[in-house]
Amino acid sequence: MKNLILIFCLLPAAFLHADIRDQLSTIDDIRVKSIETRDGFLQSFEIFITQPLDHSVPDRGFFEQRIYLDHVDALQPVVFITEGYHIGGHVRSELCDLLNANQLRVEHRYFGKSAPDSMNWQFLTVKQSVEDLHKIATLFKQVYTGKWISTGISKGGQTTLFYKRFYPGDVDIAIPMVAPIPLAVEDPRLDEHLATIGNAECRERIKSFQRQVLENRDEIIPLFETWAIEKNKVFPDGAEVALEYTVLEYSFSFWQWGRWRCDQIPDENAAVDEMFSHLEKMNIFGLYTEDGSTRR
Repeated sequence: MKNLILIFCLLPAAFLHADIRDQLSTIDDIRVKSIETRDGFLQSFEIFITQPLDHSVPDRGFFEQRIYLDHVDALQPVVFITEGYHIGGHVRSELCDLLNANQLRVEHRYFGKSAPDSMNWQFLTVKQSVEDLHKIATLFKQVYTGKWISTGISKGGQTTLFYKRFYPGDVDIAIPMVAPIPLAVEDPRLDEHLATIGNAECRERIKSFQRQVLENRDEIIPLFETWAIEKNKVFPDGAEVALEYTVLEYSFSFWQWGRWRCDQIPDENAAVDEMFSHLEKMNIFGLYTEDGSTRR
């Protein structure tokens, strides 16, 4: 009798620490690839799930959506990261540290490796994207039976809000981060904010630097082109357009990321190389490469 009781007590622990891949194999519409285990987890996977282009009319076609699963324990919570873009480098949510949670990170439809063969833009909608998330949650809850927490940053934070709006019962709590909701195609609040943030002296120094870069464009554009060659990057619209967008973006990036002080902005006596180096460190013009434009 004692031996039977001991075996009974040990069975749950053995089950919990079994290879989660065996349980994932029972989920329909996914293909699973083991990848290098990420820090703090027991197993990690790249997963592709078959999604309809149009959830309301599934026979219109399908595409595969990429997911990264980082596994700890099937009974522990799941941090469900709703990306608004492609999936870049590995990100470990701080919620995983706080909750000893599994992490399920979802690439947004039409981004990265989650793009259909034919980019029919009518199916890139809020409703279709939350239907993607609902299908993923429904399937993976067959294995992960603990609490579910959705979260995302920026457009991913917006996606968290939209998902909770349409499927409030899918997750136990939603934690959107930096989730801006535009009030118009060109929301005037951004310009109003940039015109008042910081102090007048700093704002003027930013404007002066932007003007300086444009006035020296003939010397700076070749530096953009050399950078692209060295980094094996391509500016689809040309280096000159990338330069102008970089200058336009500069004031937003300066305040948004908070990595620079005003006295670190090159002054009116700065050499062209110094101006270019500052822009490169700000990591702006990579957004306007072929890689950068497909990630967003």
